[in-house]
Amino acid sequence: MTVLPSIIFTDSLGEMEFISMESNQFIELVKLLNIQVLFSAYNGIIINDDFLYLIHDGIIFVPHSGNIEVLESFFNIRERGGFLDLFSFLAAKRIEIDNYNEFKEFKNSKYFGNERSNFLEFLEAKKNTRDEMREKS
Repeated sequence: MTVLPSIIFTDSLGEMEFISMESNQFIELVKLLNIQVLFSAYNGIIINDDFLYLIHDGIIFVPHSGNIEVLESFFNIRERGGFLDLFSFLAAKRIEIDNYNEFKEFKNSKYFGNERSNFLEFLEAKKNTRDEMREKS
């Protein structure tokens, strides 16, 4: 079994040049080079070319946004937290959520945002609501 690379979230690459490739070629490159760390500039809202990328010998490689199923399969997103699509997986990972149901609940709340602090505020409010309900019973 392949050890999955970690994902570090960054700002957008902006106007930097990169090499774009099919998703399956990207995964093969990750495996061939034994890449331990990938990068993502996905902010949870806008899907840019730099939603996922790797850097090797100073060259930036990005997968096409087409054929996302290959990337979803590689990251095993359905088994790793029940995520339904790659972009929900990346958005959740950006704020350190590992479970789709928890991400969905957060996303549907008034606290939703792209920062970890938004999620921590959501968790605090959820805890306070549970505590209030316990006190009433």
